[in-house]
Amino acid sequence: MKRLAQNPNVLIAFSLALATFLLYLRTLAPDVVDADGGEFQFAAWNFGFVHPTGYPLYLMLGGLFQHLVPIGNPAYRLNLFTALTAALAVAMVYLAVNQLTRHRAASMIAAASFAVSRTFWYDASAAETYAFNAFFVALLTYIALRWQADPTANKFATFCFALGLALTHHRTVLLWLPAFALFFLVSGFRFHASRLTHHVLRFTFSFLLPLLLYLYIPLRAPTSPYATLSLAPGRNLVLYDNSFAGFIDYVLGRTFQSEIGWNAASVSRLVIFPQQLLDQFSALGVILGLIGCVAMMWRREWARFVLLLAGFAATILFASIYHIGDIFHFYIPAYLVWAIWVGIGFGCVLDYVSHFTFHVSRILPPVAYGLLVTALLVLQFLTNFSFANRSGETRVREQWT
Repeated sequence: MKRLAQNPNVLIAFSLALATFLLYLRTLAPDVVDADGGEFQFAAWNFGFVHPTGYPLYLMLGGLFQHLVPIGNPAYRLNLFTALTAALAVAMVYLAVNQLTRHRAASMIAAASFAVSRTFWYDASAAETYAFNAFFVALLTYIALRWQADPTANKFATFCFALGLALTHHRTVLLWLPAFALFFLVSGFRFHASRLTHHVLRFTFSFLLPLLLYLYIPLRAPTSPYATLSLAPGRNLVLYDNSFAGFIDYVLGRTFQSEIGWNAASVSRLVIFPQQLLDQFSALGVILGLIGCVAMMWRREWARFVLLLAGFAATILFASIYHIGDIFHFYIPAYLVWAIWVGIGFGCVLDYVSHFTFHVSRILPPVAYGLLVTALLVLQFLTNFSFANRSGETRVREQWT
């Protein structure tokens, strides 16, 4: 608490996390949910395993949360845990944007706009892995920006550790590797040649250490009664092959490789993406995001712009070629980037208004701030609430009963 009082940015981030957590409590699913969410609720409680690529970090932390937090039933507790990870993601977006812009108002708007974006809010309201993945994308961006401001070996080792930890949760973080590589390259990544071997070993160790969490899968999967299901005499459905080859196939998600390809549906998804942005952020949010994107180029913030643009493009492209039914979840990191651009665009508008020199200049900035906040966030809230509200989602429990 002393740190909160001494650091305004940490206090603001904490306040945003608390406010969004309370919002997500209002829309939180009260019980068992269907599809992957129901699978996670069951597996985390039993410390079992789920479909590839395993999500060991989410299962371990979620399972501990289910057993240690005596609120509601185990299914509700994992919904609650997911809402908590979503609130932390919102706080991390604020810190990342503030590191990027040094503009608190703009950073708050970016974080709040992301918090009430349609798909992220929906996933924050029940057990799912995508909110936690957004937290890691924002965390890695924040650490990278901190490194750019003060390029020390300690900060880069922290980035490597966070990257390894992120990969124990969701493999789509791999899509961001080229973006981060370009960022460090354009930023002038270098260390003293005399300690190069030491640094390489340290960074490699920092990256690989959290990957040991994947041992959860071969340790827990064989103890799960559903690792092999008997369908009929002589007919077994093997959900996890407890061998080295089986483990590699499982972690790499090779089961889903046949779903990847470029076809007419891929083109369709690219064509409708602008409409998806409108659904998430409203027309004003799209305009502010465009302003923010152009502003980064205008200011020649090339390393930061390359990081965001490459991550944004990789996310959209992958979502276009990955042909699964619930692909809409995979766009969330792209929406996170757009929210950052919304914050930058918002800051540009405020800076422009503040430069007016006529006699009403003192009241224009706060008035403009209030109007923009109202027009953006209230519209997003009203538009997305009904979609994200899962508080009445009792159908799955009733079906099972």
